[in-house]
Amino acid sequence: MTLVKICGLRSRRDVELAVESGADMVGMVLSPGFRRSVGPEDAASMSDASGDAVAVGVFVDAPSETVVEAVDELGLGAVQLHGSEDDEYVSCIRSDARVTVVKSFVVKGSQDVEAAKRSSADLVLLDGGMGTGTGFDLSLVGRVGRRFLLAGGLDPQNVRRAMATVHPYAVDVSSGVETGGVKDPVKMREFVESVREADMSEAKR
Repeated sequence: MTLVKICGLRSRRDVELAVESGADMVGMVLSPGFRRSVGPEDAASMSDASGDAVAVGVFVDAPSETVVEAVDELGLGAVQLHGSEDDEYVSCIRSDARVTVVKSFVVKGSQDVEAAKRSSADLVLLDGGMGTGTGFDLSLVGRVGRRFLLAGGLDPQNVRRAMATVHPYAVDVSSGVETGGVKDPVKMREFVESVREADMSEAKR
């Protein structure tokens, strides 16, 4: 089964709706200064509402101790790194926080896929931008040779085609399930349904 991560959630209600839609992972941006960033108090409430879904904290070049502290305080099940974090940083987070570490790579060319392939992170995320909703050339993905999350420009209408093309371990969506910059419960549900339908179609082959 392809896992679904809905990211960029900004409130407890967002998380509740994402979980109700069937999301396997719920992501919140815990580094300040971004449009979808959330503060500690909101993050605590959101993590508490995650239920059986994995709460994922998204960080951008944060001090490692900040990440470890957030994992401990919020009970995060995974961290997602979107900055210039290297393998030494990844190893530090993994050993100190003892959670799944996902490293994001913006794919502009084959060199970015090669970098993702070499990463020591538990999982890599291949994206066309950083929360911009921008896609990328999926023909490059075949070279990654490992489990990955696919992000970038996905929405309920195109996710099935993307899955059939590159067969990701998980799909990650944010702006593709928003209306006017706000998470849309209908689009979240439609996105998850599209992923499940794609899985069923693949299983019948």
